Amino acid sequence: MVGTKRYYNEKHELHRDDGPSVIDYYENGSVHTESYYVGSKLHRNNGPAYIEYFKDGSVKNEAYYVNDQQHREDGPAEMWYYKDGTIKSESYYINDHIHRADGPAETWYYKNGKVKKEFYYNNGRIYREDGPAIIDYNKSGSEKNKHYSQ
Repeated sequence: MVGTKRYYNEKHELHRDDGPSVIDYYENGSVHTESYYVGSKLHRNNGPAYIEYFKDGSVKNEAYYVNDQQHREDGPAEMWYYKDGTIKSESYYINDHIHRADGPAETWYYKNGKVKKEFYYNNGRIYREDGPAIIDYNKSGSEKNKHYSQ
């Protein structure tokens, strides 16, 4: 299949109980994106509501949404991957605000798996009370730069 497949409920809202509501396909017929909607709002209780794939079928991006807001309480709400499947970045969101109380809210990784950059956020603001709010690392893993919030 090529193009986009959409599923609607009787109210003509994007909605599907047993799978993604919107499926976009690459020209070669493989799935490009899957989006889960409930009542035309990006929403999924037990998994990512948005999934993007590389042309080979491996996952490129996963994002968790609840009632159209990026949100996840038990892990990162958004993850990006390198083509080989290793993690590229992860971000934590609560009620559509980038936020994490017990660690960096956003982390970028080198292809070798080592941390590239860490960002500490509190309710959408770059902030860290007890250390640098942004830390840059070398590919070896040693700290390169530190930036403090005010």
